[in-house]
Amino acid sequence: MSGIEGLISKAQGFDVDRILFCIGNDILHVDNVYNQTTAGTGQDCDGKWWEHFEIALDLYVKCVEVLRQIAPVDIVHSMSNHDYQSGYHLAHALKSWFRQADDITFDISVAHRKYYVYGKNLIGLEHGDGAKMQNLPLTMANDRPQEWAETTHRYWYLHHLHHKVKQRWLDGKDYIGVTVEYMRSPSSSDSWHARKGYVGTPSAVEGFLHAKESGQVARLVHYFDKSK
Repeated sequence: MSGIEGLISKAQGFDVDRILFCIGNDILHVDNVYNQTTAGTGQDCDGKWWEHFEIALDLYVKCVEVLRQIAPVDIVHSMSNHDYQSGYHLAHALKSWFRQADDITFDISVAHRKYYVYGKNLIGLEHGDGAKMQNLPLTMANDRPQEWAETTHRYWYLHHLHHKVKQRWLDGKDYIGVTVEYMRSPSSSDSWHARKGYVGTPSAVEGFLHAKESGQVARLVHYFDKSK
């Protein structure tokens, strides 16, 4: 919530008419009662699986309630490798919660890649564990030829790596016609990240402001104070 509030504060002064809220991206961390990912890899966890689900749903509801006070909210779910099944269930629970809201839309299918059009912007969203980074621009053109032809500013926003330092030399790149980049994560390091040396990077959330005709015009970052 502090991340959402921080980004909203930094966006003051902009005329926001729609909000794209991307959910998923390993929010539940594990996919079964044994604290394992979908592939069966054990994870460090705090709390029980059902607590994770209840806390995440409550968090998402609060986030959406805050965002919809600003503008209509379009929710897109990214299927994730840690919680492929439980994350899908969480997205549909959120849709059920807001089933009567006419200012909220949902794109929460099982499709790995999702696309969102805003004016001349074509935005691709996926967890980041699917197609290779260099293949995403042509994948976008192949998946959405009509939208590709009708837009001039195209972006891929990816997650998965959790910390930009893990993609030290390439956390983003401008390709012909498309910009691809990985987002920061609000997650702190667990024991695996500590052993691998993926430490010392700031925990943060990011937001982007897009103009209908001129594309991405601002990048907002909210850093979390680890001393609190």
